[in-house]
Amino acid sequence: MSLAACLLAAASTGVSVSIGVRPTDDVPWGRIGLVAGAFGLTCVLAALRDAL
Repeated sequence: MSLAACLLAAASTGVSVSIGVRPTDDVPWGRIGLVAGAFGLTCVLAALRDAL
């Protein structure tokens, strides 16, 4: 579970960097949603890991 949480955090960081690097005229809601979802899943995995 720790590896999965680490991979989700790394993927979330990568998507966050891509939001800042790619200039766009509109708001990248899809990528923002991916970051929020990955962050939420990382928190859930951490809570499950602590519960076990």
